[in-house]
Amino acid sequence: MIDSSVRLWEMRRAASAVPDTAPEVTADILVDCFDDIARLVAADGSAPWQRAHETVSARLDQYWGKPAGSAAA
Repeated sequence: MIDSSVRLWEMRRAASAVPDTAPEVTADILVDCFDDIARLVAADGSAPWQRAHETVSARLDQYWGKPAGSAAA
């Protein structure tokens, strides 16, 4: 349900959330990154912004081949 909602949202978005990436793929990237952040929060009850940013940057780079700057966009 969440995946299909995010996918629909991304298909309707005027500007891509992840530069140079098709909307179909952007939805998958966003769900992966939200999952990473949720795991950080679930582990400790909260997550510092810097740790969340590092985790998302690592996901973008290692799994999706996107530069770390994509996390700041």
